[in-house]
Amino acid sequence: MAISSERAQAQGTDAPCAPASTDEFGNMSGDDRRQHIRHTLQLDATVGFRGGLSRPCRIQDFCPGGLFLAVEGANGVGIVVGDKPLERFDELTVGFSANVNGTETVYGVEVLVARVVAGGVGVSFEGKNGKAIHALNHLLATSVQNKAQGNARAAVADGTPGDVAEVAGASSILAACRGRVLAFLDEAAARFGVSIGTHRADVFEDVVPEALRHRAAGIVTDPFRSAADAAPFIAYGLAMMRKNDRGWLFYCDHPSWSFDHETTHTMIQNAGLASKAHKRALHRYPITRASFPRLAETAQAIDVPVEWLGALVDATAGWSDLHVYERPPA
Repeated sequence: MAISSERAQAQGTDAPCAPASTDEFGNMSGDDRRQHIRHTLQLDATVGFRGGLSRPCRIQDFCPGGLFLAVEGANGVGIVVGDKPLERFDELTVGFSANVNGTETVYGVEVLVARVVAGGVGVSFEGKNGKAIHALNHLLATSVQNKAQGNARAAVADGTPGDVAEVAGASSILAACRGRVLAFLDEAAARFGVSIGTHRADVFEDVVPEALRHRAAGIVTDPFRSAADAAPFIAYGLAMMRKNDRGWLFYCDHPSWSFDHETTHTMIQNAGLASKAHKRALHRYPITRASFPRLAETAQAIDVPVEWLGALVDATAGWSDLHVYERPPA
């Protein structure tokens, strides 16, 4: 079985917004675990199942990860759309209209339910939402500008609306990558006459379901930039390992990627796993110019030709190490 940090880090199925430091991790409540800064944005909208019924709502805040929707007529935490109560991972569409560059346009945002709370629902972006996110960003920038004009000393929240525009296409890239991975797994499984099941979970909050508990012989997970983010993934994986048999953890990592490389591996060993192998530079991946959106500015700042700096980036590659850990039978 494999556990990926992709959903929590990029798609935001935990709460969509707001930052938290590593030191705060252990004390955070579920409602405070957000990965991006929230921007207040009051906007009338509708929310509903794709191709089905919808109901009025109001977009209350917005960030690169998603939205918080205040749903009209919501009764406690039981929010019903059509005849179905909303649940985590429900796929929805949020509709709204916006005037961008003098043209009023109706937009639809594909989202995934991250959590349902009293009076509203937090959703993460899912799918091709670039144009709609750009429109939300435009409304946000206009709102911030209007507030600043009304009060010369108006304080603007940390981060800028431009931060949102830079990641407007991230959800569509994520959806395409996930689709390709699942297609590859289905094709590989068919060759061996087996099936592959997938299970969506928020490892920061969800309890391991009985269907997965103590079922896995091996766990594969990808790297994290902090030990605080790695901890819940590893704990979730250990709960999935078989009790009366050896278990294996395959952990991909590299010191140049992980800020807490040594701390994370000490944590794994303290959990009762023994290091059995370390395959260095097992995987090479290219570094592209797309990773440096301010390449021209950087070249100018260090007084080198931009094409020379671009060629240097093209010739650069990153590497991944594979760490193999063994857990003895319980």
